[in-house]
Amino acid sequence: NTTSGIGRVDRLAFHPTDPDIVYAGTTAGGLWRTTDAGTNWSSLSPNISSPAISGIAIDPGNTNILYILTGDGDSNISGLVEDFGYMRLSIGVLKSTNGGSTWQKTGDFPGANYNSLVGYRLIMHPSSSQILYACTNQGIFVTINGGTSWSLSIGPGRFYDMAFQPGSGSVCYATSIRNNRASFWKSTSSGLFNSWDSTLTINNQINNPTDRVEIAVAASNASIVYLLCGGIPVGGNAFKGLYRSTNSGTSFTLQGNSPNILGRASDGLDSATQASYDLAIAVDNNTSATVVTGGVRCWRSLNSGSSWAYRGSHHEDVHDLGFHPADNKLWMANDGGVYSSTDNGATWTSHFNTM
Repeated sequence: NTTSGIGRVDRLAFHPTDPDIVYAGTTAGGLWRTTDAGTNWSSLSPNISSPAISGIAIDPGNTNILYILTGDGDSNISGLVEDFGYMRLSIGVLKSTNGGSTWQKTGDFPGANYNSLVGYRLIMHPSSSQILYACTNQGIFVTINGGTSWSLSIGPGRFYDMAFQPGSGSVCYATSIRNNRASFWKSTSSGLFNSWDSTLTINNQINNPTDRVEIAVAASNASIVYLLCGGIPVGGNAFKGLYRSTNSGTSFTLQGNSPNILGRASDGLDSATQASYDLAIAVDNNTSATVVTGGVRCWRSLNSGSSWAYRGSHHEDVHDLGFHPADNKLWMANDGGVYSSTDNGATWTSHFNTM
């Protein structure tokens, strides 16, 4: 039954060359790994002190070196999830040098308030595995020495996502929310040295108020950037739009804001949204026009977001989506566990039986 589940998974990560190896970060059960494409899973972090995983990074030059960002940012919202005590705070980033057998805490985030710190995304620099970025509700923190020490790259603010331009180690993008207003940021200096710029036209285009913005870049076309914007759940305008850039984020075009691809209805005619809790977007590795999004359910576009098809045969509440770099299989993390699809979401296979 594809609508059943074992529990919430918030983040996925992929081995750079082996299609059978996938990592799953759960909200309260630590980090898991499969080496047989989801048939069996093993726990890699049964004894860590903060079992909520909000980011995973793998050193492509030595895949025994793993990093995890702790703290369940997706639960850091008012209402059911936080009120019932499901949220787990962050203790920062943990590092393993032996494939997850043991973990050590990396340096502290300077100036962070650990009584309220949560995470959203952990990004490794594409050509220097010693440089990592932790997106949190208190800014983006960066290390240039493999976690020995960290500094504030940009903040304050709730920074949900960050991505590098494919093939570039210098151009990168980030999104933040402050006072229900979204900002898109761009750096041409690897996000270092206070190099972020938010004076971009997109920041006057987004139909605020907005709850969250997620980024997707296209491996097949380095100039393309997508922004998926989720609305405030107060009726109407639940889907604030999908924006597309063909010039590396210099300018964006609104691809559309209907139907509501973030809600529950298979026809997209409802006004539901949970964007601060579940929002995800991924682009096919081989064609930049194939885009898959996640909100309460999943939708797919074959024409860069101009039209959409419902792809909802899975557990509700999608927290992460990604196409594996080794075989382009689509993977999903949601409130039920982990799923995969070989037909861009038309059908889904569940992969949580041994978690």
